[in-house]
Amino acid sequence: MYISQCHSLIMIHSIQSIPSKPSGKPVSARHVGAMVADVHNVLLNGGIYGYPGTAENPNGKLRLLYESAPMAMIMEQAGGAGSTGDGRILDVLPDAASGVHVRVPTYLGSPENLFELDKVHREYEEEESKVEEADFKELAEEIAAADTAKEEVALED
Repeated sequence: MYISQCHSLIMIHSIQSIPSKPSGKPVSARHVGAMVADVHNVLLNGGIYGYPGTAENPNGKLRLLYESAPMAMIMEQAGGAGSTGDGRILDVLPDAASGVHVRVPTYLGSPENLFELDKVHREYEEEESKVEEADFKELAEEIAAADTAKEEVALED
C-alpha cells in the first residue's frame, strides 16, 4: 500500500473515532493552510492537526527543529500532545547525517486523540508488515520455481 494511501486511511479512521463535540456537533476536518492558524484552531476547538508523510516525502515536510518540536512544546504546555505517529515529537533526536534539517510526520492535538491515532498507526504498520512478509514469501517461491526450471533446462541440454 502506498504511504499516502495508508496515511489517508489512518486519518479517516482517526477522525471517525473522535467523539462528537460537547455541543453535540459532529467533528469535521478543517484546513487553513498555515500551521500556526491550524494549531490555534485545534487548541480552541479540539481535534487533530496532521501533516503526515507522503509517498514522495515519507518523513513529512515539516522540519523537526524549526516547526514540529516548537509547536509540540506549545501543545504539551497547553495540555495537548505532539506525535510522529510512532511516539512523541519531543523524543525525536536529529541524527548527524540529516543535521538540523531532519523532517518528521507531525500530528498535534489532545493526548486522547493522539493516543488513538498512534494506535491506528501501529495497527496499519502490523497489517502492512504481514502483507509485505506474504509478498516476500510469494516472491521467494517464484524465484525458487524459476531457478528449478532453469536447472531442468540445463540438465536437458
